[in-house]
Amino acid sequence: MLEHFPRPVTFDNYKDIIEEFFIDIGLFEDLPRTLTRFATKLGKDTALVDGLQHRNATPRSGSIPIDLQDQFREKWKLEYEVYSYVREMQSAL
Repeated sequence: MLEHFPRPVTFDNYKDIIEEFFIDIGLFEDLPRTLTRFATKLGKDTALVDGLQHRNATPRSGSIPIDLQDQFREKWKLEYEVYSYVREMQSAL
């Protein structure tokens, strides 16, 4: 996801880049609220968001083992740092 940012992202600059170059960043797990915020900021109608449904959910057969989750998070440490920052921003709204 960080390849889509307007500047190269590091642990030292990701907050500055988010605050300077984005009017908002959404979270997929909070899609209706994200789309409503985007529409409002862009002066668009939010009525379509109200009917948003989750139609193609994939059933899960179990949880991912913690050690694999930890390996994944370690490999993508910067992405998780950015994600955590965006989640903090969203929870403050």
